[in-house]
Amino acid sequence: MLEKKDQSHIYLSMRGNKLENMENLGTEEKEILVPDTSALLTGTVDLTDSRILIPSGVIVEIKRGKPARILLDHEPILKVVSPKEESIRQVKEAARSSGDLTYLSETDIEVLSVAFERKGIILTNDYSIQNVAKRMQINFKPCGIKPIDEEITWAFRCKGCRTIHKESIKECRICGHKVVRYKQVEQH
Repeated sequence: MLEKKDQSHIYLSMRGNKLENMENLGTEEKEILVPDTSALLTGTVDLTDSRILIPSGVIVEIKRGKPARILLDHEPILKVVSPKEESIRQVKEAARSSGDLTYLSETDIEVLSVAFERKGIILTNDYSIQNVAKRMQINFKPCGIKPIDEEITWAFRCKGCRTIHKESIKECRICGHKVVRYKQVEQH
């Protein structure tokens, strides 16, 4: 009979996930790892790792869905944390300035805030989280996907009259057409 750890490695191999993601995070004992919901759903995060801090919002998201079984065996040993209001404010400001705020959930903001406070590494497959993390100089590691290469500042333009808007809105206040997000190119 295989040990539980061996069974999970076989399961991950069958799913095609890259096991090296967690193994290549470094060996420093105090390195804090902060997974978001997407990272936990990949099955590559070892919940028994003492370096893992899970934002409370991630627990809520997982428990609402079918994958709640991921937490059942580990819930008594999980280190669940909540960020301070000041960290949340700083993350929201960075997300607002990059144009990512409307694309982040409250849980995403919580993940960024916990990692910011604890100087941790975010484990995520979410590109908006990665973009804000890059802006705030928070380390992150993707779980089986290619990470973003560069920080992006988003802008919002009306598809009809091409008016540039400062924030993400669904329809232009001038002509009523849809407003879309685009990568803002820096002028040199």
